[in-house]
Amino acid sequence: MTTRRRFTGEFKARVALEALRGDKTVQEIAARHQVHPNQVSTWKRQAMDGLSEVFSNGADPSPRHWTPPGPGPAPLPLTAWYDGRQKTPSCKRAPLRRQ
Repeated sequence: MTTRRRFTGEFKARVALEALRGDKTVQEIAARHQVHPNQVSTWKRQAMDGLSEVFSNGADPSPRHWTPPGPGPAPLPLTAWYDGRQKTPSCKRAPLRRQ
């Protein structure tokens, strides 16, 4: 059994930048660097997603996590929607036959 290959961040960045340039196809880049084309596409997408953080000045106008606009209604207790009865499965299994 072969071991999983590990790639350095520098290697991933080089491959992603080559894919972002658009001079060659993803398949050509993958063949040149001996990786799967899906891996090249993933690194390219990750690089594109991370570019906004490179150019941000630290003042992010949009919050990273959604926060409710203010105090809302209290969450319902568990007993409000569950009455304690056992739920029946949507498809019942046929009973086992004993011989």
